[in-house]
Amino acid sequence: MIQLVVGLAALVGGAELVVRNGAALAARLGVPPMVIGLTIVSIGTSAPELAVGIDAMRANAGSLAIGNIAGTNVVNLLLILGLCGRSTSTGAPCCWICPAW
Repeated sequence: MIQLVVGLAALVGGAELVVRNGAALAARLGVPPMVIGLTIVSIGTSAPELAVGIDAMRANAGSLAIGNIAGTNVVNLLLILGLCGRSTSTGAPCCWICPAW
């Protein structure tokens, strides 16, 4: 149980470091916030799924890795569609290509 808690804390902390430092570096280099969000932040937020997939493959549990990937994609898709639907009903535009600056 202690290993689980320590591993989870290390995973969350590592993802936080990647996102914060990557975003700060990109901002210093003049990279637009949209590019930061689509690349560096997505890497940090996908780290837990990657860790579960790697661990599942090591444990010879391929179905867990497939289920994790499929479940994550379905939840992300439905969550984003739901948030966009909710924001457009209130009059706010939902467009990731042309965000309100």
